Amino acid sequence: MLKVRIIPAILFSYGWLVQTYKFDNFRFLGTPDKTAERLSAWGSDELIFIDISRGRKLQLRTDIKNKSSLSFLNHLKKISELINIPLTVGGKIKTLKNINDRLIRGADKVVINSQFHIDNNFVKKASKEFGSQSIVACVDVKKINNTYCPVYNSGTEVSNYNLKDWINYLTENGAGEIMINNVDLDGTLKGFDLKLAKLVKSIIKKPLIFCGGAGNAKDFLKLYKKTKINAICGANFFNYHEQSVYLLKNLLYKKSVPVRRPYFYE
Repeated sequence: MLKVRIIPAILFSYGWLVQTYKFDNFRFLGTPDKTAERLSAWGSDELIFIDISRGRKLQLRTDIKNKSSLSFLNHLKKISELINIPLTVGGKIKTLKNINDRLIRGADKVVINSQFHIDNNFVKKASKEFGSQSIVACVDVKKINNTYCPVYNSGTEVSNYNLKDWINYLTENGAGEIMINNVDLDGTLKGFDLKLAKLVKSIIKKPLIFCGGAGNAKDFLKLYKKTKINAICGANFFNYHEQSVYLLKNLLYKKSVPVRRPYFYE
């Protein structure tokens, strides 16, 4: 049986770790490098590191003397040297060079959304150049008129494809993995959308990462029990609890979910 992967996401904005709410309303949380190191030590199976820098820069806290570079690529290189688990990187990827720049700095995979909508052939070009195992297609989803719709450009643009057709297009043209992110539940801590999870599980034949809405450990347990999705991602949930990944995996392990057994502090 495949092990369930627990995957924290680190959201980066101009040198800082941030929290978002429905893809907006950024909140400063700290620095990304040490956060990545902690999440790795706590037993994460993978990390996702995404550059969401846009608009005005954050008002920085004066009590923290952070001298780190604003450059996402500099942080990526540093993080790749601090952790020993797979690292997926996304945000602002528009060219094959952008992908290469991330892979040579330590990324194992890249996750892409908007550019696949802007240039439908980009998924073919990327998978041909770097291999489908390196390409994760992110499908951000919003509910519009009671229908789940793919969106891009930070959730502001609606795709011309319906959800099923878009997922099938991506997988048939080279994406090795699909990441579903529910925009409506982002940062709400209300729990995963089980209806959406069941829907995409019925469509996708390739590896699937599901994200959006995690508020507590029981949300992860319920998602797995109801859908058997074997890669679950969260962002804010992991930032507010010491040893968060370890404690979550320990609970899931005791509930017979096939996670890699946590050994942190045991």
